[in-house]
Amino acid sequence: MSSSRHQEYLDDLPVDWEKVPIDSLGTIYSGGTPRRDQPSFWSGKIAWVTPGELTSLNNKYLTKTREFISELGLTSSSAQMLPSGSLLVTTRATIGLVVISKIPVCTNQGFKNIVPNKLTNSNFYYYLLKYIVSEMSRLAMGSTFDEISRRDFSTIIVPRPEFQEQQKIAEILDTVDKAIALTQTHISKLKLAKAGLLHDLLTKGIDEHGELRNPTRNPQQFKDSPLGRIPKDWEVKPLSSIANLQVGYAFKSQWFQENKGIKLIRGENVGYGLPDWSDTKRLPWNMYPQYKDYELSKGDIIIGMDRTFTKSGFKISVLSSNDVPSLLVQRVGRFLPHSCNLEFLKVLLNSEKYKLSLQLQQKGMDIPHLSSSEILEPIVPIPLSKEQNRIADFVTVHDARIHSKQAQLEKLKLLKLGLMSDLLTGKVRVKI
Repeated sequence: MSSSRHQEYLDDLPVDWEKVPIDSLGTIYSGGTPRRDQPSFWSGKIAWVTPGELTSLNNKYLTKTREFISELGLTSSSAQMLPSGSLLVTTRATIGLVVISKIPVCTNQGFKNIVPNKLTNSNFYYYLLKYIVSEMSRLAMGSTFDEISRRDFSTIIVPRPEFQEQQKIAEILDTVDKAIALTQTHISKLKLAKAGLLHDLLTKGIDEHGELRNPTRNPQQFKDSPLGRIPKDWEVKPLSSIANLQVGYAFKSQWFQENKGIKLIRGENVGYGLPDWSDTKRLPWNMYPQYKDYELSKGDIIIGMDRTFTKSGFKISVLSSNDVPSLLVQRVGRFLPHSCNLEFLKVLLNSEKYKLSLQLQQKGMDIPHLSSSEILEPIVPIPLSKEQNRIADFVTVHDARIHSKQAQLEKLKLLKLGLMSDLLTGKVRVKI
């Protein structure tokens, strides 16, 4: 039985759109896994995929897999060979990830796969199945772990416009997807270029003419240091020589409330570049005045002192006007520059050498952590004040390019959501 939300979606579809169960789109196949203790079943030439691979796939098409099985592995398991163009849908643990296979492939049992018939456009149903993911998630609830049965998946009702209309809708959404992918590529390239830029700026610096110094052409302008060759008038000192670290207050958890009060920046809220407010706790406003020493401001740089480095990156954030007012909580630190430009401090903190030095300091098996003294201990290059400003300005210009592309990306994502809502419901019809 459809949920009321899904039924409302179906009821509002155009009258000329046929409504059919998913198994009318083609043949449904589940997957299977050959026995792992049989080496002869593995390392063959047959591509084999698990849902885990799709979580990191930033593409609508599957063109390669991490693992391969043999012919013997295929025949000894319930895995099925699927032709190119098949829709692979995750229906176990991770629900509703969809890709179109560009290669012959088989899957494990975490999928329900559709080999489309001649009335079904794979590209259209790639978008449609993602659009109705909430219905798939609803059907998966209630098991020991989330899973949609073959019967429940096969009987989900979906629209089936005429094939040409399916094709046209998919082409429009593909155009936006391509623009999104291109913008993401530009952002990745700009971020990669920034890493190289920071290295050059913090080893060569910028002279009074706004140019990078050249150690090969002008070796007399450089000297040896514990950090390698650097400009002659630079110093190398611990970060503590130019900045302090304020550590947050140990607020009692019984004081926390969900909806009213001043926000608290806990370790969970220190994101990767920007704070993460998905789990927000607050302190009552009437308690706020006695903790004003821990009030944060726009532009503050904060660092998570537990699990500072994770697979997702370096837990350091710069606060915007949307993040304040807020209070600093224990195991989170705020950098307080006293002998350097704040923007230059950001450059130092994002340099690979500083992050590597800090990562080597992180210790603790269950919860890796850093102390305030360890965070301030790494040695860093320190130019004169005017050059700090030049370096910071140079990076600010580059960051502006990244932010501009990120804003463009968000607009494209919103455009895609709007188009999916219009086109996949038939509110806006396309000309065939």
